[in-house]
Amino acid sequence: MKNIIDRLEQKKQKLDTFRPLDQALLQSLDQWFTVELAYNSNAIEGNTLTRRETALVIEKGITAAGKTLKEHLEVITPLLSRGLDGC
Repeated sequence: MKNIIDRLEQKKQKLDTFRPLDQALLQSLDQWFTVELAYNSNAIEGNTLTRRETALVIEKGITAAGKTLKEHLEVITPLLSRGLDGC
């Protein structure tokens, strides 16, 4: 267990050398994680939007042809409730 903790501490120290992260990089990472989380959690539940379609819904407010309103709402509703409306 101590070996695992030591390795984690070394990795944390290495990560800390990159701080502070550039604001543009932080925004990019936040956007990426937002799309990934929305896509993967909805895909698990059976939503048929692709990752690209999910990104377009979140980032541009564009709907995907042939997809249901329910599928689009499954993507944006959690974001709206957290105040993360990217549209």
